[in-house]
Amino acid sequence: MLILQTISQKQQDKNDKAFLTAKLESFMQKQRNTKFMPEYQYKTFFFNISNTKKATTEENKDARAEQYRIAGEILRASNQTSVVFYTENSNAANSLASGLACPDTKKSKSAPASYLEWQLGQYVLTGRIKFSPSGDTVSLDWWSQDLGEPTGAFVPSGGKSKPEYITSLTGNLYGWRHEIPMKGNASVVQIPACLAGGNFTKTICRGKKLCIVGANDVIETYELYHSVGLEITLNQVKNIYKKAFGADDVLVLGKGSGTIDSWKLQPQSMFHIDQAVFFPKEGVAVLVSPPKGMAEEEEAAKGYKKQLVDAGFEIIEIPTTKERIEKGQAYTNSITISSERGTSLIMPSFGYRDGLEGEIRSILEKHGFKVVFVPDNAFKRRGNAHCMTGALSYSDMVPQFYKQATEGITKPRA
Repeated sequence: MLILQTISQKQQDKNDKAFLTAKLESFMQKQRNTKFMPEYQYKTFFFNISNTKKATTEENKDARAEQYRIAGEILRASNQTSVVFYTENSNAANSLASGLACPDTKKSKSAPASYLEWQLGQYVLTGRIKFSPSGDTVSLDWWSQDLGEPTGAFVPSGGKSKPEYITSLTGNLYGWRHEIPMKGNASVVQIPACLAGGNFTKTICRGKKLCIVGANDVIETYELYHSVGLEITLNQVKNIYKKAFGADDVLVLGKGSGTIDSWKLQPQSMFHIDQAVFFPKEGVAVLVSPPKGMAEEEEAAKGYKKQLVDAGFEIIEIPTTKERIEKGQAYTNSITISSERGTSLIMPSFGYRDGLEGEIRSILEKHGFKVVFVPDNAFKRRGNAHCMTGALSYSDMVPQFYKQATEGITKPRA
């Protein structure tokens, strides 16, 4: 039996090697007409209404309440933003949409329970919020950001253009995979490299279009190839990301040089770069400043700062505490909305009354940003606002951004 299992594993390794080799060659040879889009220019966002069995019903409801709060701030920050909520099926989509848009209990069993939900209902009626059944068959988890990243390109599909969305194919090899709920709304492209949305972003600095990726994704890509008998260099991994997103260069945040096997994994508390840094406008990086006594985090942040300064970024440092870092409470895990009114930063708030969030607000407002804090409970599952929020460069819906819809709109209940 052991011999048969060994033979079977060797055959599987051979198949995986051939699969990955073919995918890499095909992707790098194929002509791509993509468009680079920095994250601070995103206008269409999405959330997964979770039905995962990994969480309790109460946890899923708590997550949805937080998603509603974040969505409300996204839509208030700019008249050009829109939001899609992906649900497990059409019945769930219709129920949630009608529950927000029809605050009359005679019309809907799930009438809005708050003024926020009533406001979201107005966005449903004016087309800026859409509830859509998932295009995938697996259960939805609420970590929408980690599914991948959009480009700014539109791909002809089924007689119309769909936004391009980049995700990783690495899960195909070993049976694990993330759900891709926007299959019906976007043209999904799988690339032959690891890609966790929270550990990857795009920005511009000194006129150069940059992909910024945490070392973990590069190391995991190397280990994946190595596990099936293939070798891949750092430049090859960078070229995959550059080709996927139309970037000029790739900056890998982390400690290492030369070959990938010399690179050091990110600290567990900074497992994704959005736990440590984000990029709210061209040439600017907001970086966490860990407190004294957290040697690993201090070393990582110091290294990131040097890399970013060398690349030409202006650094804005914001404080935090040991307790927050240990609990996974990251203020850099934020969402940027750029509009004609300026740049808004939607940041998680963790309920402390020690004045730190006021200090952060003051630092960022001095640099011209508007700061909005949203109560966060997602940290209990090691994520924050950015982790919950995915993005598309464009949606298949056509939001009536400036339409003053009055038909069917009701006043909030007393």
